Amino acid sequence: MSAQLVLTTLAGLEPTDVATLAAALRCARAQLENSLGTLQRRGFAESTQGGWRLTQQGRQFIAEGKALTVRRRNPGRKTSGMRAKAWWLIRKQVKFSMVDLLSTLASKANQGRSLPEYLRALTAAGYLQPMRKGASGARWMLIRDTGRQAPVWRPTVGEVYDPNLGEVVWRRATA
Repeated sequence: MSAQLVLTTLAGLEPTDVATLAAALRCARAQLENSLGTLQRRGFAESTQGGWRLTQQGRQFIAEGKALTVRRRNPGRKTSGMRAKAWWLIRKQVKFSMVDLLSTLASKANQGRSLPEYLRALTAAGYLQPMRKGASGARWMLIRDTGRQAPVWRPTVGEVYDPNLGEVVWRRATA
């Protein structure tokens, strides 16, 4: 149910209750309430004892012939790279092995040196602590979780940058 449709329909029926508005729009009450919540948050509609009605801002918006635009709730980047997905799994599992990660990230492209190199960098930077080897090989435990965004291993300069902190947290010692 589009908030734009609810906005224009509400203009002709105000003030009205949710049931009447849902019948006029032929939609489920839950969908309608979601759209009404959007209109309320944006200052275009308000709930009163007599039902829902447009605010002055809502009337002006319609009079100007504007259309509502979609606002993304989380405009952040999606997790797309193998290392970002690995970081998500590490945070979720806390204790894990290479087999645990690869079974979820399973792709021939991921099985190169990239993931082991990333885990070594995270260990050196103090994010991971090695544990005793188990039946599935080497194991690690997450000991420093700084946030949702994956630490970035920059192999060409030999450093780990943490976007959650906004700083380089480790540099490889130069000879």
